Amino acid sequence: MTLSNFTPIACSLCKSVCIIFLVYVASVFSNPSVAQQIHTNGELPSGGGIPEGSFIMLADGSEKRVEHIQAGDIVAAYDPAIEQLVSTVVLSKQSHPGEHQATVSVMLVLEELTASLQLNGGTLGIILQADFTQSLLTQWGKKEAGQLQEGDKIYCYEETSRRFHLYSVYGVSVNQQPATTSYQLLTDKQNYLATGVVVLGN
Repeated sequence: MTLSNFTPIACSLCKSVCIIFLVYVASVFSNPSVAQQIHTNGELPSGGGIPEGSFIMLADGSEKRVEHIQAGDIVAAYDPAIEQLVSTVVLSKQSHPGEHQATVSVMLVLEELTASLQLNGGTLGIILQADFTQSLLTQWGKKEAGQLQEGDKIYCYEETSRRFHLYSVYGVSVNQQPATTSYQLLTDKQNYLATGVVVLGN
């Protein structure tokens, strides 16, 4: 089979996988609005952060759980001036007990898949766990995770292309699992990457 014959098949398969993925996500995120869930559950939004267990991208491309990050570590960050991946130093780390944290799951989808990304297994979707008040970098500036709406665009790093892309918010849902400790990192670039998503220092 030639490459010209293989390409349409691969693209068709990729689209099918993406459709199945989106149908599954729709069932998970078909909940009341985030604000309504927060009010119903009686949870209190608190200081922004990323929950324990989330992966932070280091400057060398490897990952480390946020709870294991320490001041002085060199992590990856986004430089908006050149729109490229750069390194940044962690200046400090704050922790927030989980008892009064309202955390959300943000589903992000890369809509503009190129043929190259399709053939090479590019990241179709990302699910970020974050505190309600954690700020993320959108197309129009920073916005808290709990205030995101379907269609908002978030800057994320795609490892296959080694570029930053605007991923679309497909859904936001309040997490129902037991609360855990969350962490906020302060870096000299004022941002870092959690699960590939550009997270801002609140």
